[in-house]
Amino acid sequence: MVLRWYAPLAVLASGAGIVLAQTPTNLPAIPTTPPTVAGVATIHDAAGPNVGSNLAPRSLLSQDKPGVASIDDTSLPGTATIGPDDAAPPEAAPSTVGKSAKETDASANSTDTPCQSFWECCLQPKPARFFFQTENLVAWMKSAPSNFPLVTGGDALNRGRLGLPGTAVLAGGSDLEIGTLYGVRASVGTWLGQKELFGIEVGGFILHQVESSFSANSAANGSPLLARPFLNADTGTSGSVAVSLPGVASGSVVLDSWGQLWGIETNVLIRGLSTDRPHKLNLLVGYRHLDLQESLGIQHVSTLLPGQANPFVGGIVTAPASLGASDRFETRNQFYGGQIGAQGEFRRGRWEVGGFGKLGIGAMQQTVIVSGLSAAVNPNGLIGIASGGVLAQNSNIGRVEMSEFALVPEFGVRVGYHVTQRLSLTVGYNFLYLSNVIRPGDLIDPLVTPGQLALSSAYTGSGTRPLLVGNTSDVWVQALTLGLQFNY
Repeated sequence: MVLRWYAPLAVLASGAGIVLAQTPTNLPAIPTTPPTVAGVATIHDAAGPNVGSNLAPRSLLSQDKPGVASIDDTSLPGTATIGPDDAAPPEAAPSTVGKSAKETDASANSTDTPCQSFWECCLQPKPARFFFQTENLVAWMKSAPSNFPLVTGGDALNRGRLGLPGTAVLAGGSDLEIGTLYGVRASVGTWLGQKELFGIEVGGFILHQVESSFSANSAANGSPLLARPFLNADTGTSGSVAVSLPGVASGSVVLDSWGQLWGIETNVLIRGLSTDRPHKLNLLVGYRHLDLQESLGIQHVSTLLPGQANPFVGGIVTAPASLGASDRFETRNQFYGGQIGAQGEFRRGRWEVGGFGKLGIGAMQQTVIVSGLSAAVNPNGLIGIASGGVLAQNSNIGRVEMSEFALVPEFGVRVGYHVTQRLSLTVGYNFLYLSNVIRPGDLIDPLVTPGQLALSSAYTGSGTRPLLVGNTSDVWVQALTLGLQFNY
């Protein structure tokens, strides 16, 4: 019951009673008999009407002294009971015993609102803590440089030497087309902490080229002419090594190229403009490694026709001997560096459109390997082997490593369709660029000292050309992607 006649009183508890520290003087006198109001229970002393004179300085719930009525005392007639049986019990607060801070916070923010539609219950994308993506790649790489003709044909009289009438370039002299590359890419990551403001992502890809090649063969009589050209370092004139020559030798020549590109990266993700659907923008900073390997090879075999002979390492071999030479130019470009970038996404219903951009800054470690070999065999076995082919000789054979500053930008776009809340199909486009790389065609020096040619009559075993050259260039790769993305 509320005593409405009183202003707040400062009540000081003592062992003898209740001391009124302050009593307003402008209030009306307290009636000796409490007023009776219909439907309202009175709180009174069973011993008499002087309620104020018998109050004791103890809790209203105490019953250890006679003459004092308690709120929950049911022994007195006409006294109402306001106790546990009549009062509505307060709702118990949710227990947090045994729960982590994250579980307690999630419980406090849970609405448990039932789904309103099949889309909302089963298909609508949900925020993800863990994510995984895999894609199939179909890619194309910038053509490989080849500024010097590698295989010629034409007039047998001029033996395929450059600049002479009737000579035709069959391979080389322009960029070599690289076949389609196929590969896969995958990434996995997670957001960290309760608020998920930071995350970690690890990913990688590999592209492997189906080997592409050029080949040419003569008939058994050596027709038509096939040759491997060079420039005579002693005279500055055109020279050639005949692969096939009508009436002298039959032969075949093969030019092959091969390449592979792979990379790995790890990034720290930072939440950007929004963490909610339908917008998302994340910043990233991390480390990246790329590895581009390429190889270019030219090899030929000539079989002498009956009654014919050919020089080999200062001597002479006769029919039916076969002679051959092989040159191979290999490069490896490894990028090590940091990268910065951003990735974004916009969703509408089941569809989403996303994209990313990155810039890698670091060092390009360049490795060059040049090898060459000449050999002569007859039906009875090997005649001899010599170091050096045609464009790869002792003066440029070997391995060299260099390092250059490099930039590696990359960007991509994709469109996704959510099959379920967690799984989506994606299709997209990627473009990757690498600066300051060395490619196999950049290693070819067309000047050759005849004294190093094992198949030449001028062979001496010494010479200064060709040189190991390393002109840097660049390479780009563009790819179409088809993949799956899983969020949890």
